[in-house]
Amino acid sequence: MKKWFFPNIPSFEATVGFKTKFDIQGKDRVFPHLWKVIEVIPKNKISVEWQFEGYSGIAIVDFELTELGNQTKFILTSTLIESFPGNIPEFKRESGVEGWNYFIKKSLNEYLKNN
Repeated sequence: MKKWFFPNIPSFEATVGFKTKFDIQGKDRVFPHLWKVIEVIPKNKISVEWQFEGYSGIAIVDFELTELGNQTKFILTSTLIESFPGNIPEFKRESGVEGWNYFIKKSLNEYLKNN
């Protein structure tokens, strides 16, 4: 996670109950990310509860891998549990889609090519 997703994660463990906090600088403010691992199926799935300290809203993000012969299928699912503030541009759906596209199509792709 640290190598391809957010390099500023202080640490990450695929262990249920593991928590971490890290800051991401937005355009006009810092967003303290709060993560809690809520499900782990070794070599298949990690689910993370995702919040931003100081803001309402909760999401669950599932990272799933499925072996398909000599390839691996990756599915990312983001489920909104409680809405984030609608008046903050970084919390709008379009911003989230843009971010996930970056992480999957650029960051993860580059990580896989180089490792």
